[in-house]
Amino acid sequence: MIVDWHFPKHLVEAPGFAEIAKASYDGVERFNDQDIRVLGLTYRGYQSRFFSPGRFSLHECIPYRFAHYVLNRVLEEETFAS
Repeated sequence: MIVDWHFPKHLVEAPGFAEIAKASYDGVERFNDQDIRVLGLTYRGYQSRFFSPGRFSLHECIPYRFAHYVLNRVLEEETFAS
């Protein structure tokens, strides 16, 4: 995985930037390590004969709400365009 870091110039030039950057790198590295493990387990679950794909997870309402927001906007535009 490649991660690009972009910090504002004033922050890069500030005293103590090295510590700030290290904290950022370390935090993201721990987060990514956890994510990679979970993604591996998820992939294994997808290979199970018991897996049945669905549109959204029951535990994630935001993707569902966002999809419906987009659909409502698109359908509303189509209605006015007709």
